[in-house]
Amino acid sequence: MPLAVLMPDRLGPTLAHVHTHPEMRPESNQETTLTRFTLLGAGLMMLVVGALHLFNPQMMMREPGIVLSSTNHLHVVRAAYGGAYLGIAALFLAGLLRRIDVRAALAAVVLIFGGFALGRIVSIVADGMPVPLYLGVLGAELLFATCAVLAMRQPT
Repeated sequence: MPLAVLMPDRLGPTLAHVHTHPEMRPESNQETTLTRFTLLGAGLMMLVVGALHLFNPQMMMREPGIVLSSTNHLHVVRAAYGGAYLGIAALFLAGLLRRIDVRAALAAVVLIFGGFALGRIVSIVADGMPVPLYLGVLGAELLFATCAVLAMRQPT
């Protein structure tokens, strides 16, 4: 008797799984395009910014006028901006590649980028206008968070 008949669940996805598991169902073109745009764009943004903070923190902090003058300053930037952003990039890109649940990855975009945007808006109100670079980042965060909300609202 073939192994597939004896243990169908242990051999990976079958034709029956394609229609019963949401992560394996074919998506509409519109959903695919918006979802892919969101997860790819947000993932690449975090990947590039994370790598730059990890490998060249002085350059990344020079533009907004932040001076890194001690080992501890460099340590914090490499870990909090470099390492954390690379982890966030991996989360978004794992959703794009369907290694994790796509809706969970989209929810992460909403929560993480929405949280960043909220913090920036509170800072603008409380502290004043930042350098133009940070306003551009705010725009990207709002764009990807909004796209993620729209992608999640589409029928599955």
